[in-house]
Amino acid sequence: MPNWISALLLVFLIATVVSLYMSRRGQGFGSASAARGYVEGVMTVTSAVLGDPDRDGARLCTVAGTIMAADSSPAEVYGRIVVPAGAVEPYPGLDQPVVFKPGKEDSTWRFGTLSDSVG
Repeated sequence: MPNWISALLLVFLIATVVSLYMSRRGQGFGSASAARGYVEGVMTVTSAVLGDPDRDGARLCTVAGTIMAADSSPAEVYGRIVVPAGAVEPYPGLDQPVVFKPGKEDSTWRFGTLSDSVG
């Protein structure tokens, strides 16, 4: 086998190991961070319907609200989330921190902050 093929396989193996290491530490390609275009905002809940708790106490919740952030216009969003047992259950009027991609609020929002997502 030619030396350049062995060298190419070695470089590919090293890149794979580094990629796996980074993803395990939360620095991988799928983590939400400011570098990935996510920003923080606040969602004012306008409607929330809680389902029955499951055996672990978690509930499926349908939420509607308005997301506001410093660099974007207000956006009306709607979605279904799972509320873990012991977590604050959404209710109309609640201001909850959210993370989202600007311009794609309706499909990328979730409760939380960037520090929760990154580490």
